[in-house]
Amino acid sequence: MRMTSDNPQSDGHHTAIDSAIDRAVERMMHVDPRPGLQRRVVGRLRAVRPHASLRPRLALAAGSVAVLIAAVLLIPRVQPDHDSAPPSSQVAAIAAREPQPAPVLSPVTKDSAPRPNEPAAKSSAPAVRKSKTTDTPIRMPAVGNVFGDRSAQVSAANVPGVPGTGVQAQPPQAKPEAPAAAIPPPPRPPAQMANIRLEITITEQREATAIPPRTVTLLLADRENGHVRTAQAGVVLNVDTRAEIVRDGRVRVWFALEYRGQAVEGDRNTPPLVNQTVTSLLEDGKPIVVSQSADPRSPRSGVRVELKATILK
Repeated sequence: MRMTSDNPQSDGHHTAIDSAIDRAVERMMHVDPRPGLQRRVVGRLRAVRPHASLRPRLALAAGSVAVLIAAVLLIPRVQPDHDSAPPSSQVAAIAAREPQPAPVLSPVTKDSAPRPNEPAAKSSAPAVRKSKTTDTPIRMPAVGNVFGDRSAQVSAANVPGVPGTGVQAQPPQAKPEAPAAAIPPPPRPPAQMANIRLEITITEQREATAIPPRTVTLLLADRENGHVRTAQAGVVLNVDTRAEIVRDGRVRVWFALEYRGQAVEGDRNTPPLVNQTVTSLLEDGKPIVVSQSADPRSPRSGVRVELKATILK
């Protein structure tokens, strides 16, 4: 490419510049690319990920819109139930119970004050409607019996004593009698301030030998115990006793006796042995025979026990 000029004076100058430019451009245009340029360009083009197509997304969005429109058109509109609306009397009664808001009053200024020759301006506040109280009762829906209608008939299958029902009549059960209240025993009177003298006389009888009687005397307070222990030359005499004064001047006496007699020379029989326990009711000052035992080997031998109680005041 050569550049020319119409000015003949500058032909030599411009021709040298143009020649230099032409040579520089020619050198630039004839530069060979680096080896492997085509391979690198193709590799980069293949590495670029193609953009996903928008057609599936558009199709899915269109389907969703179509389903939404069809649902809106197919769903029936719910009509208001005029029968369930409360009557006007109920609305008036409810409105009468609710407190009404007080009207808002704007402040009076010179400009807003009414002038004598001008008509009064209409109030912009809404008019408060006065509600009237009514005595009309509120009707409530009737509530039915959830167990069904009442029936005055009685089924024979449940009546005892009716033949064919299989239910037998039961005899009336007697009411249990209330247990009688236990009568507490009368309180026991206190012991008397008196002494009791007990005399226990033991008489031993043998066929060939006369043995003098033996007497044990004890002095006891009312309702007190007494003990005697005696043993000498083979003779044993042990007494445990208790005396108590009862009404009519009598004495209740409990005593336990252990007695072993004395062996006598020339008597082949073994001395008697007596163990006994007796409870007796005695009159004051009168002796009584409380026991008499016989020797099994000899009918004429035995031991007699006599008891006497005297009240000492």
